[in-house]
Amino acid sequence: MSRVKEPPQVEPRLRLLEVTSVIPWEADAQSWRFTYVGPQAEGLLGYPSEQWYEDDFWPSHIHPEDRDFAINFCEASSTTRTDYEFEYRMIAADGHIVWLHDVVNVVTKNGIPQMLRGFMKDITDRKLAEEALREAHEQLAKLKDQLEHEQQYLREEIKHDHNFDDIVGSSDAIRLVFQTMEHVAETDATVLLLGETGTGKELFARAIHANSKRHERALIKVDCTTLPDGLVESELFGHVKGAFTGADESRAGRFELANGGTIFLDEIGELSGKLQAKLLRVLQDGEIQRLGSEEVQKVDVRVIAATNRDLKRELEEGRFRADLFYRLNVFPLEIPPLRHRRGDIPLLAAFFISNCASRFGKRIERVS
Repeated sequence: MSRVKEPPQVEPRLRLLEVTSVIPWEADAQSWRFTYVGPQAEGLLGYPSEQWYEDDFWPSHIHPEDRDFAINFCEASSTTRTDYEFEYRMIAADGHIVWLHDVVNVVTKNGIPQMLRGFMKDITDRKLAEEALREAHEQLAKLKDQLEHEQQYLREEIKHDHNFDDIVGSSDAIRLVFQTMEHVAETDATVLLLGETGTGKELFARAIHANSKRHERALIKVDCTTLPDGLVESELFGHVKGAFTGADESRAGRFELANGGTIFLDEIGELSGKLQAKLLRVLQDGEIQRLGSEEVQKVDVRVIAATNRDLKRELEEGRFRADLFYRLNVFPLEIPPLRHRRGDIPLLAAFFISNCASRFGKRIERVS
């Protein structure tokens, strides 16, 4: 006849804890092998009660990222303290993570730890709430930082006299451009504005952004011809403090400023091969990396690019990447020069004269 296994002998106060939400336990101070674990443990982590009494059960089921900390902390605390507590994660039988708060009492004999006695409490809900709150604070800080950068950028931009809304013209050539813009503005498609210098490509980029679903966010402009070679990457993608000589503080790049909005890359044909590769990564994966940083950031940016170069010829002659060209050329839009829309000259003349007359307080009714 088999012998019925007697329940482990434990203090009455630990038995009382069996009806609470905490898990009472006792363990050998040298081997850390449990000699008693409350029945709540099986419900919390899903392991059968008898499995808790196996050798190395506790250290082997600690989350890998917390294992060294928990073991080292317990070893040091068990020899120097009578009571201590700490928090760590364990892996449940079904693989999910359980956060525990462990309170430990060290029982010694002749100054040598003999037994560890304590209780565990499930704090998973609190930890998840703390993590959600931390992420919310980080997101809020990130949005605040982005807003401050956008406001700074817009304060700088407002110094320039931009005509945001008015594209003057009624010729067939310009009407065709208007019709095309109406279709593409509503989408998030990348637009490549093609045309000679002076055709007003930036004005068309602003009009596309103003009529897009991103119009409430910033349109960030980058003139690729005016940036020194050594600063283009920093301007586009930002940098961290100390990334290069003179980088006294971290700074967001234009792509970060444009997150949620639109970036206008003027004269994109001037970019070096190295920067073309980095721009391709943004278009493909929506990821940027600040200069001097290993952190990769996700951005949601619509790209409008412009050039007065023949990119197909640049591609054939090896000065422009084919993969980047096809990413940019999703929706090409040719801006006609004034010689192809001569009928708009009287309208443009009237527009400019009206602006000048208003500025100088004059009244001009006609042009000879």
